[in-house]
Amino acid sequence: FAQMLKSFEGTDILQNEKIKAIAKFQQYMFLKNNITASFSDSSKHEVLFGIGRTHFLRKEFGPDIKVPPDRYRMKIEGCYDWACVFRSFEWFDASITADEEYFTKATEEKYFADAKWYINRKNKFSFAAKAGHNEEFHNHNDIGSFIITDGECQLITDFGATEYTKDYFTADKRYEIFCCSSRGHSVPIIDGKYQPSGEHYKAEVKKSSGNCFCIEMSQAYDIAELTALRREFEIKENSVVLCDKFCFSDNAHDVTERFISVIKPENSHEGVKIGSMLIRTDSPAVISEQVVNSHFGEKKILYVIDF
Repeated sequence: FAQMLKSFEGTDILQNEKIKAIAKFQQYMFLKNNITASFSDSSKHEVLFGIGRTHFLRKEFGPDIKVPPDRYRMKIEGCYDWACVFRSFEWFDASITADEEYFTKATEEKYFADAKWYINRKNKFSFAAKAGHNEEFHNHNDIGSFIITDGECQLITDFGATEYTKDYFTADKRYEIFCCSSRGHSVPIIDGKYQPSGEHYKAEVKKSSGNCFCIEMSQAYDIAELTALRREFEIKENSVVLCDKFCFSDNAHDVTERFISVIKPENSHEGVKIGSMLIRTDSPAVISEQVVNSHFGEKKILYVIDF
């Protein structure tokens, strides 16, 4: 619309800092290589960027807009939006080269205050986590969920969107679906209870800089005796340190620390091995499998790691 308005009337509504910031959002969602931040109904890597639109934005805003490698682009044959396909041809510019190094090697720390998403890209891995509330657009009950990727896959995963079915969009059925429920995310389970849905189930961000993301998330649970729950991630060059602190008004509560992966984990004397990553703990994990449908209806196995 903005491009057509400028062409027909000469009115340019694109050239302002807010629109430029929106245009840059795409590049920040690439955690490492083609692995993306897949919170809520997003995608890990199956659906990627529109090359024509990205070229258009690069020409509008200059080199601050990073162009992903061509191999990550959305394939035309997988798109059923005629306007999107047409613009891919119309706006494609063969003279624009990809910013390969940015997507494979760049390191940076970003925090998105409105969404309450935090991203930290290191040389060997990338990390993302979220706070927010449990009535967001395309909501999952996922306060405190996080992702760790080595650039090959998500080692700790947020599976993102599963198959869109009638139940997926039915209020009393949606959160029975594993990946929409907090039971399908890397968040605590308290007294066997999961996070409920609703805007008043939320977290408060305490710190989001200096290689630290800290949230207070006791309000994510409907447990009166839970007076505080602070989840803190310390992002180091070669590791992530997770510290959860629970405070209850009484005693005898059961806490399960859950992690979700697409890679089959293995218990070892050092901890739990997941691909190139090792979770160091002082007790072995209980590992189980959960079969889910991908967004495209394919059967996938998620590995559930409970401590």
